[in-house]
Amino acid sequence: ETKAIRLSTTTSVNDSGLLDYLLPYFQDEYGYEVEVYSAGTGKAIANAESGNADAILVHSKSQEEEFVAAGFAYTLPDFDSERLSFMHNYFVLCGPADDPAGVADAATALDAFAQIADGKYPFVSRGDASGTHTKEISLWPEDLGITTEADSVADYTDWYTYSNAGMGACLAMANETNAYILSDKATFLTFEANGGIVE
Repeated sequence: ETKAIRLSTTTSVNDSGLLDYLLPYFQDEYGYEVEVYSAGTGKAIANAESGNADAILVHSKSQEEEFVAAGFAYTLPDFDSERLSFMHNYFVLCGPADDPAGVADAATALDAFAQIADGKYPFVSRGDASGTHTKEISLWPEDLGITTEADSVADYTDWYTYSNAGMGACLAMANETNAYILSDKATFLTFEANGGIVE
């Protein structure tokens, strides 16, 4: 009735430029204005759980499934389920051009993260319970005890930055401090194409 759709999405989706490209076409075709709320996946989902969104567009399967299981979603007519996978993204480990941790030669992502931790090389974390942050946590050596909680990295502040910020802002921080970072590929490519500027 209001001709408005409230979309709660991730900063990765927003920072990638995808919505800037797609929404004008959608709005012209259907006549709805889309109001975008952008945050990490955890906050984007919480926003919807509070009743402040009509749809969510996020990328953390486990968190999405919890959202559905808790009864916050429903199945649209002609769809098989509440949750629909319709595109994918990749995670990329980015870092300084001289690669002081030698991650380019690591056999696996787990080995790369271990090398960063062993050498205490600067690392910028989303620290915002986003899908990217959740993935990052799964890659650190277990004995470090790094979780999504800020106090879990209290002993690592000499090399680990817990930012609680979006992907674009974190890429800018990593670039400025010559640090490593886990990013979704779409936002990284947009960041690179813009010459390291967050728009």
